[in-house]
Amino acid sequence: MSQCAGYLLAAAGPMAVGALRDALGGWPVPLTVCAGLALVAAAIGILAGRDVRIGAA
Repeated sequence: MSQCAGYLLAAAGPMAVGALRDALGGWPVPLTVCAGLALVAAAIGILAGRDVRIGAA
């Protein structure tokens, strides 16, 4: 079920970017939004991949 929700969100992405491009008449804002989201995803990935032990072992 979660995979289905993930695919639905992923499928909406290109349509949302296209609608944003149509609404604003150009690519600078949609591409900036995509770059910003990629930076956020990279930061979360770096934090998630740290070699950290949680709690007492």
